[in-house]
Amino acid sequence: MANITDELLRDLKATRKTPTGRWKESTKAKSHWQAEMQAEDADGNLFRLYQRQNSVLSDNFSCGIVWLARDGTSVPLARYNGADHAHSNPIEGSEFSFVCHIHVTTERYASFGSKPDKYAVETDRYVTLGGALRAMIEDYNISELEALPGQGCLI
Repeated sequence: MANITDELLRDLKATRKTPTGRWKESTKAKSHWQAEMQAEDADGNLFRLYQRQNSVLSDNFSCGIVWLARDGTSVPLARYNGADHAHSNPIEGSEFSFVCHIHVTTERYASFGSKPDKYAVETDRYVTLGGALRAMIEDYNISELEALPGQGCLI
């Protein structure tokens, strides 16, 4: 796996990313749909963007950004989740339930042996998938991103 440092994570977050195509549905099931696309920065770093929405539970949604490292590994940078479940941060011993939250990869969690994006913070910045996408676009400097047609997700 790529050497994950907080400095690298800050750089990957700040760099301007431009989608290289359009949203493509990758899953269409009775219980949910999912779509993804790729983006690239000026240095040639590739990223996978995704969005997922449960068709039954409106609070069960997620969108995220994954860095596709040059060594072939995929490193999740962030995941913006809905309020459909509880979450705990094992290093800090903190937990919260049924609120929207943002997972972020940290050097500390990557070296802990857990999922690198296990750490999460509560947020009131969004309550829908569209709002989560807007927050991700702002936080991760993504340009020219459009909604997936016909899915009711407005960016």
